[in-house]
Amino acid sequence: MYGMVMKSIESYVLRNLGPTAWNVVAAENGLEFASLIATEGYPDEQTVGLVVSSARLFDLTPAEMLRKLGDYWIDYALASPMRELMTGNGRDPGEFITGLNALHVRTQLVFPQMRPPEFEAIPESEQSVRVLYWSPRAGLEPFVEGLLMGVARMFGVQGTVERLTSLGSEVTAEFRFCWAPAHG
Repeated sequence: MYGMVMKSIESYVLRNLGPTAWNVVAAENGLEFASLIATEGYPDEQTVGLVVSSARLFDLTPAEMLRKLGDYWIDYALASPMRELMTGNGRDPGEFITGLNALHVRTQLVFPQMRPPEFEAIPESEQSVRVLYWSPRAGLEPFVEGLLMGVARMFGVQGTVERLTSLGSEVTAEFRFCWAPAHG
């Protein structure tokens, strides 16, 4: 998994539970605090370990933790040098999702070792898309659900995500992502 995801987990734990909690999570996974580098790749097993350790401290299941981390990752990316790429990737959630693969290609110019997932957005209405998701990494569907909710927040709208199915090798999962104006 790419270091930026690992750093976002670190940031989430530090922000919500503080440095003592992060030191526990890092120690359980053989990491030194200063060793995480956003531009490096890390074994997927190490990322899973951080998620499991963090989930335990937050009293969540790993799937619930992945959803929270996916949602948080959008804020984390918007506060990073990726902000310009993120904000220039569409005028609404549907355009943003449609442009994800292109965003990943641009990101790979900076992070050439990155192995991003692939997405296809199939419009259903002006405020709804079916999202097909492919990834060689198993079990990250809850992270994608959280990412989609974070995208809704990024555009200031209310979002809903429904997992339609977890599929076989052709498509990892399929979601329905809907959004509507936020109610004040």
